Amino acid sequence: MPSESETLPADDADLPPWLARLKALAPPPHITRIILAVVRIVIAVAVVAFMYVRLNEIGWAATWAALPRAPMFYVFFAVAYWMLPVAEMLIYRALWPIRWRALPVFIRKRVYNELMFDYSGEAYLYLWAKDAVPGTARGILSTIKDVNLLSGLASNSLTLLMLPVVILGGHVALLEAPGSHPLVPLLLCAVLALLLMTMLFVFRRRIFSLSRRDAAVVGGLHVTRLLTIFALQVAQWSAALPQVPIGEWLMFLAAQLLLTRIPFLPNRDVMMMWLGVALATAVAAPQAQVASMFLAAGALSLATHAFMYGVVLAVGLATRKGQTAGQSARPPSQSVPPLPQ
Repeated sequence: MPSESETLPADDADLPPWLARLKALAPPPHITRIILAVVRIVIAVAVVAFMYVRLNEIGWAATWAALPRAPMFYVFFAVAYWMLPVAEMLIYRALWPIRWRALPVFIRKRVYNELMFDYSGEAYLYLWAKDAVPGTARGILSTIKDVNLLSGLASNSLTLLMLPVVILGGHVALLEAPGSHPLVPLLLCAVLALLLMTMLFVFRRRIFSLSRRDAAVVGGLHVTRLLTIFALQVAQWSAALPQVPIGEWLMFLAAQLLLTRIPFLPNRDVMMMWLGVALATAVAAPQAQVASMFLAAGALSLATHAFMYGVVLAVGLATRKGQTAGQSARPPSQSVPPLPQ
């Protein structure tokens, strides 16, 4: 009889036996994609339906009249929007020999992650890097994996640091749900974050392929990015609703971190609109103003994603068209000789 290792696919040769067997039990990729697509659609429909009902209760006219008019609300949004692609560009420049002209790749990566679902942007980055970055496909995939794990580690660490601030500040009631104690979500978040961080530390030599120096640089850039975006986020919300205490915005940040740890969400901007509308009653401001601010922020983010993706796509098409036209217009005598082998 063939041994157990001989019955496993070639791609699973490097996996532990138990993980390879678990992978073999998974449904085919096309079935998995269909299931995830259905789940995302159901969640998205439920979220939109909830927001529609909730805004009917608040009043559409009041919500529309309460749209943010403070110019700094939009200035802080614009600065915060560019922080993620610029920070990721800095991170991958420290690991790969790429130049700043690759920035549109990270803009498109963000659009894929936020308009589609988590890790679709990482899949696009991997396909791009296979042709643009020297090295093996496995090495490129390992680098992307390590960068994402370090991003999760930074997010979980900051979440744990924010929990005492939220609890001691007396804003735990913002997470209170019918029939549950408000501390339950916070404690659950803390337990999951600690478990993840413990696993990453214990198995760090088997999980991470980056050197300690590279991991420290990447982790430091992730923490700096998150802290900067958090500060800009609070400044944006405070510009629209200056009467709301900073502690309540910290609670929203904690809830936002909890939300971003959930994989395969249908759309982060829609989920953040849902979060703002759902927690509007717990903020020291008129509900219409809170709901309107989060609706404006979500709509602005969606519109910016679509606009930036259109710009990147148009620039890419124009560049390829110009290169093709230049090659076809060059006389045969001026053609570039092939490079020596």
